Amino acid sequence: MSRSLDELEPRFRFKVTAFLADTRIKELWVAISCTWRTQDEQDALYEQGRSTPGAIVTWTRDSEHLIPSTAIDIFCADTKLWLYPKDHKWWQEVYDIARVFWIKSLYQTFKVDRPHLSDIRHRPPQTYINLNKNMDQINKSQLEALLALNSATYHLTDDSELQDQLHKMNDYIRWKLAK
Repeated sequence: MSRSLDELEPRFRFKVTAFLADTRIKELWVAISCTWRTQDEQDALYEQGRSTPGAIVTWTRDSEHLIPSTAIDIFCADTKLWLYPKDHKWWQEVYDIARVFWIKSLYQTFKVDRPHLSDIRHRPPQTYINLNKNMDQINKSQLEALLALNSATYHLTDDSELQDQLHKMNDYIRWKLAK
C-alpha cells in the first residue's frame, strides 16, 4: 500500500494536488491514507469481515486503487477532530471541494466508503475557475503557500503534462499576487 501521489495516474495526481491545496486553504486538513495497493492487498482487504476477522472495509476486488491509481482514501489530519469525523458538515465541505476538481465521492452516491474519492474521468481540472471564483477569499499568505506547494510538486514529478499545468497555475497565482 502507498500514500505517495506519484502512484496516481498523472492527470488525477494534478487534480488531487489542487484539491489538497484547496482543502488546506480552507483549513480542512485532509490527508491521504492510501493512493494505490497491489491486487494481493486488495484481495486481503476484500476478505476482511468475510473470511478473515475484522469489519468489512471494501466491496470490490476490482479497485480503482490498482495501478494506475485513480482513487485516494482520505482522513482528517486535524488533531482536534477524529480521523474520520462524524461531523457531516466537514465531509460535505471536503466533497464540495473535490467535485470542483472532478473528483467524486462513493459515499455521496452509494452511502458506502466515506473516505474514498476517485476520478471523474475525461474532465479537465477546474483549478483556474476555482481559484478565480474564490480569489476574494484567499489571502496573500495562502496564495504564497499554494505557489510553494505547486513549485515543490513541479520539481518532484517527471510528468511533463503535470509540470506544464503547474507552471501555468503558478503564472496565474503570481499575476494575482502582483495585483
